[in-house]
Amino acid sequence: SSARLVLLGVAAPLTGLVLSGRRGPYRFAVLPVLAGIALTFSFVGHANTTDPRWLSLTLDAAHLSAMAVWIGGLVLVLVALFPHGAAADLPRVLPVFSRVAVAAVAVLVATGTYAAWRGIGSWRAVLGTEYGLLVVAKAVLLAGMVALGVLARGVIVRRRLGEPVPRERVRRGVVVEAGLAALVLAATAVLVDQPRGAEALAAQDRAPVSASSPVGDGRSVSVTVDPGIHGPVAAEVDVTGGRSPQQVAVTATQRARGIGPIPVPVRAAREGAYGAAGLELPASGAWTFEVVLTDSAFAAVTVDVTVVLH
Repeated sequence: SSARLVLLGVAAPLTGLVLSGRRGPYRFAVLPVLAGIALTFSFVGHANTTDPRWLSLTLDAAHLSAMAVWIGGLVLVLVALFPHGAAADLPRVLPVFSRVAVAAVAVLVATGTYAAWRGIGSWRAVLGTEYGLLVVAKAVLLAGMVALGVLARGVIVRRRLGEPVPRERVRRGVVVEAGLAALVLAATAVLVDQPRGAEALAAQDRAPVSASSPVGDGRSVSVTVDPGIHGPVAAEVDVTGGRSPQQVAVTATQRARGIGPIPVPVRAAREGAYGAAGLELPASGAWTFEVVLTDSAFAAVTVDVTVVLH
C-alpha cells in the first residue's frame, strides 16, 4: 500500500542513523515507524476481520514484529558476523542476540497462540482444513527453530564457564535455523491467503452430500442433498441403470432422534431425475430417505438411502 511505501521510505534513513551509532531524537521515532509498517500488513490480513479488531491488529503487528526481529537477527548473524566477524566477536554478539531472541520467541508464542485459537476455531478444523494444517506445520517449524536456539544458548552458557565457542558448530546451527525460518515464511505466505478454519469448515459442510443404494433389478437410486447442512435444503433423487419408474414417492426420517417420516414432494426434473426444493430437515446427523419406485399398478420397490448432514 501507499502508506507502507511512505513508512518504508521514512524508516530506511532512520534505521541507518540508529545503526551508525549516532545520538539524536530520531532514535525514539524509528520504533513507531517500524510498528506502523507492521500494522500495514495486519490491516490486509485476517486480523482486520477478527473481533475485537483493536486487539487482533495489535497482537498481529506484535507477532510480525517479533518474527522480523528474530529472523532478521538470524540473517545478520549468518551474513555479517560469520563471514566477516572476528573470532572474538562471536562470544560478545551471541549473548546479546540470544536475549533478544528469547524475548521475540515469548511474544511469538503468546500472539501466535491467540491468532491460532481465533483463526482455527475448533479442534475439527485443526486437521480438517488447509488453514489448520498450515498452522500445525508452522508451529512444528517454529518448535524446531526454538530447539536450535536452545542449543545455541547452551553454547553461550558453556562459554561463560570458560569453555571455547565452537564457531563452526554454531554456524551450522544458525544455517539450519535460517532454513527453517524460510520455511516458516513460506507457510505464512500461503496461510494468509487461506480462509480461516471456521470459514473453511462452513464451506466444506455446505457442500452437497450424496449417497446411493442398489434397487436389486439392475437399477440404482442416489440421493443428493444441497447444502449438506441441516435446515432448508433441496433434494434430488436419481434413478439410473434401467427403466424409469412411473411414479416416485420419497420420505425422510432421522431415526436416532425420532424425527419423521417427513414427506419429500419430488417432481420429475428430467429423465430418471426427481427434485424437491424448500425441504426442511431440522437436525444434523444421518437421514434415511425411503424411496418408493412404482413401475405399475401391481409392481413397486422400496429402497433406503442414508445421507449424513452437518
